[in-house]
Amino acid sequence: MKNLFAATHFTRSLQPAKSDIHALIRQSIAHQIDGIITEHPNCPPAASYEVDALMQTAERLVGE
Repeated sequence: MKNLFAATHFTRSLQPAKSDIHALIRQSIAHQIDGIITEHPNCPPAASYEVDALMQTAERLVGE
């Protein structure tokens, strides 16, 4: 019983961090996208593909 309680407590204690991790991932991806846009204001195809890939990664990782 003690191990079940400890496992449940550990799992629950990690749940709030999940949203923090998602926020960090979103922030990191947004920062990368901003950097690409700043470096390539004319949006050449390579930059566009890179931004698209980052946005798809964000969607897969955090569902937004």
